[in-house]
Amino acid sequence: MAGVDGGRVHPAGDDEGRADLDDGEPEEVGAHELGAEEAREHEDEHRVEELAEEADDVDQRAPRQRAAVAGLALGGLLLRRVAPGHGFRLCALRLCGFRFCAVRLCALRFCALRLGALRLRALPGGRPGLVLRLRHDVSAWHAPRRPSTSHCRRPAPSRCRARLLPPPGALALGAGPAACYARAARHASPRPRRAPPVSRPALRAGEAPLSAFSKRLAAWQSRRAGTIVAAAFLVGAASLFLVKDLGLNSAWTALLPENAPSVQDLEHIQGRVGGLSTLTVALQSEAKDVEAMQAFARDLVEALEGEESGVISSVDWNVTAYADFVWEHRHLYAEREDLEEIRDALQERLRHERATANPFYIDLEDEEPPDPSELIERMQSQAEEGREKLDRFPGGFYLHPDRDLLVLFVRADLKGGDAIGSRGLMRLVDRTVADLDPASYGAGDLTVEYAGDVVVALEEQEAIARELVIATVATIVIVLLAIYFFFRRLRSIVLLGGALIPPVLVTFGCAELAVDYLNTSTAFLGSIVIGNGVNPNIIWLSRYFEERRRGAEVEASIAATHQNVWLGTLTASLAAALAYGSLMVTDFRGFRDFGIIGFIGMVLCWLGALVLLPALTALFERWRPLGATDDGTTGRGVYAALFSRIVHRSPRGVLAFSVLLTLASGIFVTRAVLADPLEYDFKKLKSNREGTTAARAINRRVHEMVGSSAQGNGIAVVVDHVGDLEPLEDALEEREGEVPRDTPVDEEGTPLWLSVHSLRDLLPKEQEAKLPLLADIRQTLLDLREFADDEQREEIDAHIPPEELATLGLDDLPEPVARSFTERDGTRGRILVIEANRSIWDGKYLLAWSRALREYDTESGDPAHLAGRGPVFADMIDVVVRDGPRAILWSFLATLVLSLLTFRRLRERLLTMMSLLLGIGWMAGLMASIGMKLNFLNFVAFPITFGNGVDYGVNVMRRYSLETDDDNPDAVRAAIENTGGAVILCSLTTIIGYTSLYTSANQAINSFGLAMAISEVTCVVSAVLTMPAILLLLSRRDRAADDE
Repeated sequence: MAGVDGGRVHPAGDDEGRADLDDGEPEEVGAHELGAEEAREHEDEHRVEELAEEADDVDQRAPRQRAAVAGLALGGLLLRRVAPGHGFRLCALRLCGFRFCAVRLCALRFCALRLGALRLRALPGGRPGLVLRLRHDVSAWHAPRRPSTSHCRRPAPSRCRARLLPPPGALALGAGPAACYARAARHASPRPRRAPPVSRPALRAGEAPLSAFSKRLAAWQSRRAGTIVAAAFLVGAASLFLVKDLGLNSAWTALLPENAPSVQDLEHIQGRVGGLSTLTVALQSEAKDVEAMQAFARDLVEALEGEESGVISSVDWNVTAYADFVWEHRHLYAEREDLEEIRDALQERLRHERATANPFYIDLEDEEPPDPSELIERMQSQAEEGREKLDRFPGGFYLHPDRDLLVLFVRADLKGGDAIGSRGLMRLVDRTVADLDPASYGAGDLTVEYAGDVVVALEEQEAIARELVIATVATIVIVLLAIYFFFRRLRSIVLLGGALIPPVLVTFGCAELAVDYLNTSTAFLGSIVIGNGVNPNIIWLSRYFEERRRGAEVEASIAATHQNVWLGTLTASLAAALAYGSLMVTDFRGFRDFGIIGFIGMVLCWLGALVLLPALTALFERWRPLGATDDGTTGRGVYAALFSRIVHRSPRGVLAFSVLLTLASGIFVTRAVLADPLEYDFKKLKSNREGTTAARAINRRVHEMVGSSAQGNGIAVVVDHVGDLEPLEDALEEREGEVPRDTPVDEEGTPLWLSVHSLRDLLPKEQEAKLPLLADIRQTLLDLREFADDEQREEIDAHIPPEELATLGLDDLPEPVARSFTERDGTRGRILVIEANRSIWDGKYLLAWSRALREYDTESGDPAHLAGRGPVFADMIDVVVRDGPRAILWSFLATLVLSLLTFRRLRERLLTMMSLLLGIGWMAGLMASIGMKLNFLNFVAFPITFGNGVDYGVNVMRRYSLETDDDNPDAVRAAIENTGGAVILCSLTTIIGYTSLYTSANQAINSFGLAMAISEVTCVVSAVLTMPAILLLLSRRDRAADDE
């Protein structure tokens, strides 16, 4: 084997080479020999570098030139004594073709030695051999370190010395390191240590040597940076085609699972009844030109009913048909009691007329019976009573009493949240209105506006979409500003922003495939994914800058960063992903969709941190390299110095404060649970925007004309058989105004419903009893006719009941009248509408109302189907109460398992979980103290917090563990000020993402953002204050015990 000594190459087995290196015990070198020794050392190192360049040339040759291994050639091995008693410094070590992954020499013992990547090479001159290449500097070059506790705690000095220095002369050159050790001992001197070469990174004591995978990954990312970045952004751009199809459904039913009773009932009813969505067309005239509005309405209705697109089901615009029907059958619409009174009065008058016609009759009564004319007028007024109710609609039109507003109701088959269908309907109507030119009617001041549930839902959806964009942009801007103030480098904004774009785009591209559309719960997940997904990127970049400040090259810094942060970031990101994923075990779609998107986002953002961000960093370094001292000051002090100072100044005070806060939180949470923590006031869950839109203003005026039943304040009940409706209606009417027993409405008790309506209400009551009465009245009037004068005969002929009278049925009602109660197949008589007796925003009332209706059984045994806000809200409360605890349990178990797998020591596991549980407990206490109740959205904060909250404790604890393995006496301070600063920044970016939800006017979304912001504050305080204080007290106790 060939060897090198002082620049001379010796063949294997050369006695001179062996004697020069292995000649017995080490000798001391005097001060007068230092100059010669330094010259000899520089000569040796120069020769080693020449051999290294030759080995690099060999590496670049074709594989066919590589020969088999014939021996082990020593390319250059120089050991220098650092200082008396402080071990040796490894200056150079090269064995051709063999890569040295890590060498650590400290305190007179080998701490770690790993070999890898054996490759065959051809040496210069045709000699076969190996190349052993040192990839990292030894940290002991910089300063003497205490022995690493990761390998052995307080080893015996004699044993360590024996491992480092075998007996002199035991090994010859090329056979082992003993001869090299001997020579190093001969040349040992107490001169000062030199700084290591900047080009070679050093492993810190206590850190694991770089794995082969980390090095290969770093090399691939450094050399293929442009390809990786281009591929990532191409994938992100491709995801845009999916993202643009991702819809938004703001309907309440979009939050419920498909198997919820209210959702199934609504789908069943929509399949049977058409025209459930209403577009109100409002005609307005400041000049109150009623004739112009009526003329335009007739033309518009004719044009809309002639549409063949199939979008419009019907147009409700005039009540004349019902008024004509009532007048035609006016006798049957009279009250039975009134008909009996009229019959008796007519008969009495007939007896009087007959008696008066008798010349022998003597009238002994003081009062004369009513005149027939008075009786006829009375009967006429009774018959027209129903028609008079329609006089508020002049000409049958829906005209406001102020006579400046006339409305039409366009019915369409649209599902809740169908923005595309709603816009299509509005475009169709608007195009028809434009073709008719409203300004050409009357005085020319006629204008057309749109309202109804179609417009209100569309406005709400568009408002949420605008707020979503504002929240996302605000999150991006504020997060990038926070990142800049932490790193104090503009490049950090470019790198972190660029690393987030493809993962976020791909996340929502996957969301389109997985959930099809966003709902009220998931609409603002863009800002949440950004604020939460940037966390592993921040941790990675912070550690990379730390490696670069220590003088490591780009590729080596990437590899070292991978090695040291992959487990912590993986644990934190996986915990967050599993916390989101725990929501997928629920049936509540508001939870499940949230969990799917959040899980995908956390996984992809972590992959972006480990794959895309390093490539972006390497690419940026090519353009503008970052020097070892470039921008060395970061914002760590700003973020973490205060916490570190508090912990070290008064750890017992921090612990006492934590105990008091825990006790106070327990008291507030107990009181909240006993008082029922759920939010039952649904007014606090809807949007609360300042001002009003034109559509909402028109809806209020329409309410003044048609009442509350048209505003959705009722429940529709649909039965499967016509024969089931009448018994059910009678049973429900028996309970009108009744206060049900044990109903949790209020202390005084409130009837569950005000009234029950069906198509039967449009028919005359008690028709069977009225027919004989009307027959008697007809006959009596005919008998009175012979005693009446000509004028009275005309009145009798005009108002006498028809000769052939029959009861009226549902099929006798005109089509426009029965349209709202007619199913698609033309069936009538299977629909009921129950009017609420209280506000539909009262959750407890809705629960009692819906449950009471579902208790009724039909005669056929088939269930009745309910549709309306009441059943939907009631199901939301039931599902949240059932699924919420299940999601919390799964999230807690997943977080617990991850913590057990991440740390080896029981103390680390317990303290990490304690930090998390304290944060969640404080969060619940603060929410209870400010009176915040749980709703269908902020309930999600608890399972998510398990994943987000453990992130901070895991990263701080892992850094503390590394520092203690390094025997750093100030490990707590290092953990807080280094990793703690990044953790605080991560929490800050997440808080920014959640507080951006306040850009929405939806109060439920606001409550979720506030709950999550509270959880972030409490969890980060627990992770960087309470847990470090406990660690500091425990470490002091351990040191005191060791000193004793």
